[in-house]
Amino acid sequence: MATKQRGQIKWLIFSTLALFTITAFASLEPTTQPPQYQSLGLRLTVRNVEKSLKFYQERLGFEVLQKMRERGTMNYALLKAGGATLALQTEQKLKEDFPQLKNPARPGPNLNLILKVDDAATLFAQLRKGTEVVKPLETTFYGASEFTLRDPDGYLITFQQLSE
Repeated sequence: MATKQRGQIKWLIFSTLALFTITAFASLEPTTQPPQYQSLGLRLTVRNVEKSLKFYQERLGFEVLQKMRERGTMNYALLKAGGATLALQTEQKLKEDFPQLKNPARPGPNLNLILKVDDAATLFAQLRKGTEVVKPLETTFYGASEFTLRDPDGYLITFQQLSE
């Protein structure tokens, strides 16, 4: 057999084996499980941590887990209410922590927090005075009772009671 023919046969065998191997591995189920996350934390970039902290504590009932001050200014707070956790951080501190962020996300209505609650009507009656109501209490097309407020930095907060 000529050398050229042997080379072609070897190439054909190699190609067939490679195709078989790729096909066999492509049909296998993944052997690893996806990560099981314990929780999702949310950090809001705010103009003034103390002002935002007051709103979330006094108006929404969050408790403070941690506060940080640098150079006399509060630049970070970690809050909790029920199963919800929330961090507040100044834009200046965010830039210090992550200098590669040249244009961090602007605070404001580009983010909507959704807090699941047991009694949306009672909560709405408590919060609507002294807080900017963006959307009053209503029953949605999917059966939830909800309303939306705006915090001091412009973030939208929807309080949602799911129907049973």
